[in-house]
This record gives sequence, C-alpha cells and structure tokens, in this order.
Amino acid sequence: MRFQTLITKKLNINGMDIKSSPDLEAIINKGRLIIFVWNPSEGWRVDYVSENISLFGYYHEDFYSEKILYQDIIHPDDVYRVIDEVSQYTKEKRSEFQQEYRILTKDGNIRWVDDRTIIHYDDNGEVTHFSGLIIDITDKKQIEQDLIDSQKHFKGLFENIPVSLQLYDNKGLLLHGNKAWEDIFQVREEQLINQYNILKDPQMIENGMSDTIYQVLQGSSLTIPEHEYVPSDSEFPGRKRWLRSQVFPLMDSKQQVIYFVIMQLDITDQKKRFEESLKIQQMESISLLAGGIAHDFNNILVGILGNINLMQLEDLPFNLIEYLNELEKATNRAGDLASRLLTFSKGGTLIKKIVSIIDIIEDSRKLVFLGSKSNCILNYEEGLPNVEVDFGQISQTINNLLINASQAMPDGGTIEVNVTYVENYENHSQQIPINNYVKVSVKDEGSGIPLEFQDQIFTPYFTTKNTGSGLGLATVYSIIKKHDGYIYFTTSDKGAEFYFYLPTTERINMEVAICELKREIQLWPTQIRSQILEIQQ
Repeated sequence: MRFQTLITKKLNINGMDIKSSPDLEAIINKGRLIIFVWNPSEGWRVDYVSENISLFGYYHEDFYSEKILYQDIIHPDDVYRVIDEVSQYTKEKRSEFQQEYRILTKDGNIRWVDDRTIIHYDDNGEVTHFSGLIIDITDKKQIEQDLIDSQKHFKGLFENIPVSLQLYDNKGLLLHGNKAWEDIFQVREEQLINQYNILKDPQMIENGMSDTIYQVLQGSSLTIPEHEYVPSDSEFPGRKRWLRSQVFPLMDSKQQVIYFVIMQLDITDQKKRFEESLKIQQMESISLLAGGIAHDFNNILVGILGNINLMQLEDLPFNLIEYLNELEKATNRAGDLASRLLTFSKGGTLIKKIVSIIDIIEDSRKLVFLGSKSNCILNYEEGLPNVEVDFGQISQTINNLLINASQAMPDGGTIEVNVTYVENYENHSQQIPINNYVKVSVKDEGSGIPLEFQDQIFTPYFTTKNTGSGLGLATVYSIIKKHDGYIYFTTSDKGAEFYFYLPTTERINMEVAICELKREIQLWPTQIRSQILEIQQ
C-alpha cells in the first residue's frame, strides 16, 4: 500500500484537522519516522508534526507557535534546491515526490533525511497543504560517503602506484590502465581503451600469456616469471620492456570472474644493469687473459728486438741487413699488437694529459676520411672545457667509431659528429655518476643495427664482418669505462648513433697555455717585449 493511502486513511487527514488513532500515534512517536503536515504559505508553516521530532532536539509546540517554520530547519546550502524542486513538482501537478536533503538539529548538528511527501489539491487544482514523513538517513549517507571516499582512495592508489596496472573484462578487453602503465609503455589510455584485446594479441598467444589469463578466469591468481615484451610482435603499440607480471581475478558476489587485473613491474633497467655487470665481468676475464698474454708476448719481443739490434751492429752482407730491417719492422708491428691488447686489458696504463676533445676529433677525422667515400661533419659548442684523458686511447676510440660508421655506409654518406657540454648530469639507470661531461655523438646514415645483434655489440670478438676481429667496439667500451665515462647507442633503419660521455676538467693544458702566451707576447710592442726579455734574463 502506498504511503499516501496509509497516511490519509490511518491519520484521517481532513483539511487541516488531524485526528489520529492514539495507538498509531504512540507507535509513530516511538519510531524513527517523523510525520509532518505543512501548508504552502511562505516559509512553509507547520500544521502538524509528530512528537518524535524531539529526535532532532525540537518540540512540536515550537512549530505550532510559528516560532519555527519548516524551511528554518533545512540546511542553508540545500534550502533553495528543495524549494525549487517542490515548486517544479507542484507545477507538474504531481501527487507525491521524494527528496533527500540536510536539516539542522536544534543544537546545530547536521542530519540527512529522506523526505516522502504527498501534495494535496482542492477542486480548483490549487495546493492546500503537504503531508509526508521524513526519516533520518545520516548513517546511510555516511556509508555512501565512506564508499565514495574509498573509491576515490582506491582510484588514487590505482592511478599513482608506481607499478603498471591494467584492468580487463572477462573477454580480455582493456578497460583501464594507470599512469605508470602509460609511462612504462609510452602509450596513452585513449589509444587502447575498449580496443585492445589481450586474449587476441599474437605475442600473448605465442608466449603463453593468454593461457595464463584463461587460468585466472577460472579464479586463480598467477605470477608470471620475467619476460620480454616486443611491440613489433604485438597489436599493442608500446615500447620494448622486460617485465615481471602478476594476474589476479576480480569476482562478483556469486564468485564469478567479471574482471581481471594485470600488475607489471618494469625490470628493464634492472635487467640492463645485470647485463652490464655481466658484460663487465666478461670483459674483466678476457682483459686479464689478454693482459697476461700481452706482457709475456712483450717480453719475448723485447728479447727478439734486442738480438736484432745486436745483429745489425755486425758487419753483414747487404741482403742480410735488409732481412733484419724487415724483421725489425715485423717485430715492431707485433709490439703494436701487444700494446693494443694491453689497452684492452687492465694492464694498459693510462697516460693522461689535459687536451681538447675537438683537437682529438679533428686529427681522427683527417686520418679516417682521407680518400674515403664518406664525409664527416663536426658540430660543437664554443668554449668547451678540456678533458683529462689518454690521448692515444681516446684517439683510438674516435677512430674506431668513425671507421665503424663509415663501414656502415659502403656506398658512402655523411657522418655527423656532435659535441656538447652537459653540466651536473647523472643517470642512475645508466650508472652515470653526477659530474660535468663532454658528450660526443657519432651518427651515420646506414641501415642501422639489426635487433638480434644489439645486445652483443660491445661483446669482445663479436663481429658481423668477414674480416673483422670483433675488438673494435669492445676496445672502445673498455677505454671509455677506464676513463670513468659511459657509452651507448641508438639505432633505426635510418642509421645508428653512438654516444659517449667523458668527465671534463677545469684544469688547463700548460703547454698550450704557454704557447698561446708566447703568441700574445709576439703581438706586444717591441719596447715592452724587450723589457720583459730583460727581466726574464
């Protein structure tokens, strides 16, 4: 039975005269339903209110004496909305309506109420009065607010947790991805939402991820060992990453899986650090072997070269002298090989001096591209600080990079070398400590480095050339590391670009400074120059 019938029949509302059953009145006053009758006059004068209005601290006499109107107890922030809604309902000639709003108790507290009201009209369709009941729903509203706050908290946690989270429906359709997911894969949610289906992704089918998800859809939570995601093998346009994943279901009240969540930890940098550490260990092992061989080989060569020199002092036939000269040249070349092995190994002592990196590059550029099909463009900032390096080893590094770039373009092309100053730079993922660096990049226009070779490019003895030794880039890597620098590369089908960082120094090359000072002195007037020369003497 509708509450309109209940109130009308049981309370026998007739105009403004209300005669309710004493038993029913007692039941109402002991309950939490508060009954009101008010008229449409300004402020809504109350004609009747049940005694249990005392739940809000008021007495029904307060309303009958018109000390308090019904609008007076409605919260100021809600009162105009309530008035507007009631006005709209009466214009629409509704017989009843429902509202939720806040009221002020007598002691100033705020309570939420659910108001169920009947509109009474006369024969001319004019509103005579309103009757209805209100119930305190503050606890319900608090639960609703707690739920909203909880949802906001969960959403905030979902969005801001530094782990990739993706929400899918039970058909595999992507519904949501958090900020960490966007950052890790460098995608935007709007590109993939309601479009990408992980269960139909070729890569996920091939690597068994889809089988794992089907198990999760049966109610299991599964951890997936570290695996590599390769975007070229997938419908998902992310970037290549190493991941550690966990998949878990979300169920309804009937324990049916309606969604599943994939949580992914990006371990790419960790993986790179491990591979870098492994590469260093390999280099150290090979370096130790190469250093030992080089030292022993060098000692043998010293003995051979000494005996050759002694023989050259003897009075020998001309042809034997020629043979000894050639033998001396071959021994010296063997010595160069030993020197290269020492450079590669830890046994190669650095003989550092303060130089300009531009001077080294200029020397290498002239040497490498003499008679070459390729040409080299050098761009650099003015006023670059010096570096303190082993001139020969850094020359070898730049030579190897330029030769490597030239060989990547058999038909010739342009190699671009860029040198910039990087102040207070550090990169934890690349293990570059904070310092001031000179950054050198060597870029070619070749076809790039194939994916299957990229992880081995600095590995000793790895080469794609029939005549190569596989020590060129490995030596470059070793030299830069020994100079407390860092080297890496980027590649595409438009070419490869190698970068390396070398720490700068504020010290100056005294030899160069003295030469420059002498040149300055030469420009001074003869008289002043003579005076200075006298003082020096």
